[in-house]
Amino acid sequence: MKTIHKILYQDSRNLENIPSESIDLIVTSPPYPMIEMWDEVFGNQNPDILKALSRGDGPLAFNLMHEILNSVWNEAFRVLKNGRFACINIGDATRKVKDDFCLYTIQFSNEFLLNRLQKHLVFLKRRTKESKPMKYNNKHYGFPIVTSQEQSILLNNLEEIHSLGNNAFEVLYSNVPQSIKPSSYDSKQFLSETIEATPSPFFSNSVV
Repeated sequence: MKTIHKILYQDSRNLENIPSESIDLIVTSPPYPMIEMWDEVFGNQNPDILKALSRGDGPLAFNLMHEILNSVWNEAFRVLKNGRFACINIGDATRKVKDDFCLYTIQFSNEFLLNRLQKHLVFLKRRTKESKPMKYNNKHYGFPIVTSQEQSILLNNLEEIHSLGNNAFEVLYSNVPQSIKPSSYDSKQFLSETIEATPSPFFSNSVV
């Protein structure tokens, strides 16, 4: 298997050279709003942010920073294929602006992820109580999976990387999955152990 990789060094708010619905996976860790080391980065894009900070208006600066990131998320949504994934590493911030010490929470992420994870845990618990094993197993590794689409997921060994110039790379992978021998899983036991191993303070203000 051969893939082509190209590095684009450009503004993520404008990805016009990437076609819509052409990307399978986005992994990003943007500057965290209200982390002081990123003030200049945000302020260069919107001077009102620095003005708000100088006045001691932390909430306004926080919202203006997110307005900048919103344009990035809009482009990410545009280029992402339907049903594919965006993994965003971003978290809360604690900061003192003038005399006001405050926790700036990424509420939209926390609430969305909390809701999705809670629903998934409820599904797993209900499934194990009903004594029904998972219907599918991955055909390469043997582990239990939820959907039929995951049956063919495999991890290919990396073989070679070649530079094509102009920030582009050709990557060659093995045509067979990594040498992991399939093993027999008890799906009910596997899911029960996974749920039991989940600590009670499963959710916090931090978002990954």
